[in-house]
Amino acid sequence: MGRKNEQGFLLLDAVISLPILLLILTAVVTISFASIRHIYRAYAMEELRYEVQEVMLRIVEEMSTARQVEWGYAGDENGLQIFRRPYFTDETAVHTYFLHAGNHTQNIYFQEPDFPVTGKNDLATVQIVDFHMEEAGDGLYAVSIKGEVLQIGRTYELTAYVHVDGGDAP
Repeated sequence: MGRKNEQGFLLLDAVISLPILLLILTAVVTISFASIRHIYRAYAMEELRYEVQEVMLRIVEEMSTARQVEWGYAGDENGLQIFRRPYFTDETAVHTYFLHAGNHTQNIYFQEPDFPVTGKNDLATVQIVDFHMEEAGDGLYAVSIKGEVLQIGRTYELTAYVHVDGGDAP
């Protein structure tokens, strides 16, 4: 029991403490949401970088051992055609990479619209917005791939220069 003169102090403590407690809780919730949003953005950008770098590595590896490369139509799509000599035959194999829209996003596909090379993202919706090749002269080609995370509108572009010597070696 409190004394007769101290009865209002408990109510005064509650009136002062409650807004401070609510302010602290609001700050904690705001910081938590901001942190989660930042982590999501960082993860989404990392997925985008991974998608673009993975397909670029695959294309550069194939182009570096190619006999010839061309940018042209493969079926209904405009894409990169890589002419390679298989290891055990004299025939020429043609590998085609092209940009195709499917399932509400554009991805790079290999050979047919049933085999996407990109679009294997887990959390963010990543799409490839630009894919092209230009000849830089004397057997040097520039391949560019630009991707975008749809939820945050951020893009990532990667360009690689590959020398295609056209030799008969596999």
